[in-house]
Amino acid sequence: MDPSDASVCVRAAAARIRYVCPAGYRGDGPTCVRTTTVTRAADATVEASCPAGFSGPPCLKRVRAAVTTRYVCPAGYRGDGPTCVRTTTVTRAALPACPSGYSFIWTVCAKTVTRSRTASYSCPAGKRLVVYYRAKVCVGPPNSAPSVTYSCPSGYTGTGSRCVKTVTKPAGWSCPSGFSLSGSSCSKTTISTVRSTARVEYSCSEGRLAGTVCVLAAPTVRTTVYSCATGWSLSGSSCSKTTTSTMRSTTRVIYSCSVGRLVGSNCVVAVSTGPASPPATTAPPT
Repeated sequence: MDPSDASVCVRAAAARIRYVCPAGYRGDGPTCVRTTTVTRAADATVEASCPAGFSGPPCLKRVRAAVTTRYVCPAGYRGDGPTCVRTTTVTRAALPACPSGYSFIWTVCAKTVTRSRTASYSCPAGKRLVVYYRAKVCVGPPNSAPSVTYSCPSGYTGTGSRCVKTVTKPAGWSCPSGFSLSGSSCSKTTISTVRSTARVEYSCSEGRLAGTVCVLAAPTVRTTVYSCATGWSLSGSSCSKTTTSTMRSTTRVIYSCSVGRLVGSNCVVAVSTGPASPPATTAPPT
């Protein structure tokens, strides 16, 4: 519509400035801001450490070993403590013991008993035995010597003019002084003592023995530690760095009308009566 037409009213439109930022920027006003975040993997370092009380790695702990005093005896001795004892037993055959007059023969005691044989005299029939001056004679025509028969008591054996008998008794046993009799053996026990040698021994209930200490080992604890370069921020196992860049925004003037319609930078309003007033123009803001 022509602004000089007397049937319309023309006035300047309201102007509003809008700031426009390029793609990727944001802002409110004449300055545009772009925030850029760069992410990268953090530097990983494996740190080795030991449980409490251990030093290393390797993780070791040294504690005093248990001390035990052990008493050692020479070969053939036994004992518990500072004294060693050796018991020696000597055994020998017992000696046979027989009553007086007996002799040891094989396994028994024996002695020989002798006595004179008993003589029995006899004469032939018709003669009689007469002792004449200690001689025995058979008297009768003619005189003759009597027949002599020798005999021994029961259990005896005749040997010449003697009767012999062997008497036996079980043998007894005897031991020399200081020995003890056991069956047919004699034994003698002697006890000798010597001082033992004391040895100090070290032992460990766990770990290994090293001199006078016990060395205990523990697994090394390995922990991954993440770090970032200066200016970067750590988050978990990642590093991030945020940079901010600015630039001037582009200014755009936007016109609007509260009444009427917008024509260029003016608002045109129709009027019903009266001559048209001279148009008032307002230069738009630069």
